[in-house]
Amino acid sequence: MTKRIVINDSWVLQREGSFSTSFSGFLDKLAGGLKLSDTVKSGMEIARSFTDFEGSGIAKSIIDKIARSMGEGIPPAIQEKIQIKIKAAQEEVQQKLEEVEAQQLEQIEAKMREKEDELDAPLKRRLAQLEADQNKLEDTVGQQIAHQLFSSKMDSLVNALYSVAQERGITNQEILKIIKALPEFEALMYIMNVRKFYRDHTAHSLRVAVLGDYLLDKKGSAGGLEGLLIEKMNFTKEELRTTWWFTGLLHDIGTPLAKLSTSLNWSLINEMIRCYSSLGLDFLPMQINVNHPELGNSRYLKILCEGFPKPWQEIIKNGLGIPSVTPNVFRYSPPEKDQIEYTPTSPRIDHGVIAAITLLRTLGSPEDIEQYEMENRPLIEAARVIALHDSIEKLQPLTFEDYPLLFILAICDELQEWGRPIPVSSEDGYFTTALQKVTLTDAIFHSPDLELWDVPFTNAQAKMLMGFDFKRLHNDKETKLKVLDCAEQFPETDLLLINYAKDISEVSEKYQIKIHTH
Repeated sequence: MTKRIVINDSWVLQREGSFSTSFSGFLDKLAGGLKLSDTVKSGMEIARSFTDFEGSGIAKSIIDKIARSMGEGIPPAIQEKIQIKIKAAQEEVQQKLEEVEAQQLEQIEAKMREKEDELDAPLKRRLAQLEADQNKLEDTVGQQIAHQLFSSKMDSLVNALYSVAQERGITNQEILKIIKALPEFEALMYIMNVRKFYRDHTAHSLRVAVLGDYLLDKKGSAGGLEGLLIEKMNFTKEELRTTWWFTGLLHDIGTPLAKLSTSLNWSLINEMIRCYSSLGLDFLPMQINVNHPELGNSRYLKILCEGFPKPWQEIIKNGLGIPSVTPNVFRYSPPEKDQIEYTPTSPRIDHGVIAAITLLRTLGSPEDIEQYEMENRPLIEAARVIALHDSIEKLQPLTFEDYPLLFILAICDELQEWGRPIPVSSEDGYFTTALQKVTLTDAIFHSPDLELWDVPFTNAQAKMLMGFDFKRLHNDKETKLKVLDCAEQFPETDLLLINYAKDISEVSEKYQIKIHTH
């Protein structure tokens, strides 16, 4: 019987949880545990058993009573001797009581240690949840929207992107600052992209990174892929995994800068036109330029382009956009019949190139990078892969033998379809007012012995809300993946895209994409 693995967020968490402390914490959070009331009750019972032990006070009062009764009618000299004896007896009893008390305390502490594993984890989970709830009260508007967009499991993955980045060696504060801000950027993108379809790139990056890590463990005709890449790229195992994790986790950090100004202009200007349609208006749209000579970004292009074919080098250079931008005023005059809509120019900035340069700049100047080239090789290689990942369809042929990590990123980027929330359009305006956690699918499936990936689109509600176009989706994926060449080293792979009808037991359409050796 063919083995079939369910690839979803639980799979992501379980795979990382085996060696990631952050993921282990998220697994605890998802697993739930004892209710707080039960936990507190158990703790109170143990505490009560300790506080009820008052033997030393009881014994002292009894001895005092005996001493008083013996002192009546007895000569003072004898009374003094008796008092000495009683005092000695009291001290002896007190000592024994202290020993008993110590034994009792030790037993109670032992019981508490026995209960520690049972009580500690649920309490920590509950306290973490309470802390998270408290933090939500202090969130910015963007963070509050992000919480609405992401379910608890999704929220765990979004937070994990930051934690895992640190665990995988990303310590530069500028990169971490971007990663930490990504959920708020995501919220803005959702708000302002209702009619320009948008899905998340934050948790998506983590899912892609885990998928690629999974593929590196596979075996092809030439042996294990990890060993093959270590030999091919002259990396150690640690350097290879570091390169991949930087690639997967950071490949989309340039998305907000590349797309947000276009979204902001489109939404804001058209909303103004809609509300003030009786006025003549001039707008000066916001524009972002990253290619002015004085900015210094182009100095890093030589590092990114080195060794690539000339056409690929041109793609990277063009990814910075035109060197200088002169803002153009958009003029709105009240129309007689048809509504005028502002349409922004297509973004010329490539988010892959932006992400790559952002990563390189954290390593220092181009001269610094060149001086410490061997030490920085994993990060330099990650930046070079990231720079081209948004232009896969232009790289034919892209062979696994020549560009293995770019090859793997291309596959993982297209496979990662599950759990990406879609925005729900407002009928009256250009901003999202209904934020629903609806996704096209919650899982994909992998059959390792057949090298078959099933990608089902099952959520009828999500498809209806976004006007799902299955034909366009499979055409886009085929355009990107048909340039890949396994080169007899990567296992030939099939993607089966399945569009289910409203009744998920019925297949409406399906399409197969082959990744093979040309």
